[in-house]
Amino acid sequence: MNIKAIGIVVEKFIKKNGPTLLMSAGLVSFGGAIYATGKATVKSVRDVDSMEETPSKMDIVKAEWKNYIPAAVLTVTGVGCVVAANHMQLVRIETIATAYALNKKELDTYKGKVKELLGEQKAAEIENKIAQDRTDDLPPWDDRIGTPRIGPDGRQLFRCIDGLTGQTFWSNSTEIDQKVNEFNNWLIKDGTCTVNEWLDILGCEQIDETLGDLVWSCSTGSGDLLSITKRSVIRNDEPVLLITYNSDPKPSFLD
Repeated sequence: MNIKAIGIVVEKFIKKNGPTLLMSAGLVSFGGAIYATGKATVKSVRDVDSMEETPSKMDIVKAEWKNYIPAAVLTVTGVGCVVAANHMQLVRIETIATAYALNKKELDTYKGKVKELLGEQKAAEIENKIAQDRTDDLPPWDDRIGTPRIGPDGRQLFRCIDGLTGQTFWSNSTEIDQKVNEFNNWLIKDGTCTVNEWLDILGCEQIDETLGDLVWSCSTGSGDLLSITKRSVIRNDEPVLLITYNSDPKPSFLD
């Protein structure tokens, strides 16, 4: 048996699951503290009942405080485990935030260099080709959205694709711009708004919390309002508007 190899595996497991293990240990300690408190209380009541004279409160404390030492130790241990778990989680969040910021900076630098070296027109052609490829890779149309061609205001409607979630809906360029303005008004008022709140305004279904709870933020003065690009692409010989995002949503803890 290779003790060193086992130690490495155990160490990796603890590092990976540290917050969960510490939180579990904290909960177990709190449970043990409750049990120890109950047990100590029962013993203290029996001791008091066996006394010949009725003791004062101070006499009871002096005589019985030792019974509560295990409960106190378990409580302190539980608090320590919870604090340590929270600290480890905060360190992980800070690491993720740093990686996110670095990746976004590198991406922005790359886009800037593409435009600088190839020119605005060539860069736009590349982005349009990427948009067409993304559209081609989407699953078949969702027939549940129906097939309207004219909106309530009499304007022509087109099938649109939300580039963030891949959902399809019927709208047109003017209507989408109005919804962006509506969303940004809410964003300025509230400071932060989630992806799911944007999807509600857009007329799409909400999605799972992992992506749906990402936010656009302008509460700190350094955040960005929602900014999109509408690209006309073709799918199944049908003109389609693909919405891509110039300002990406981010985890709320980065705000």
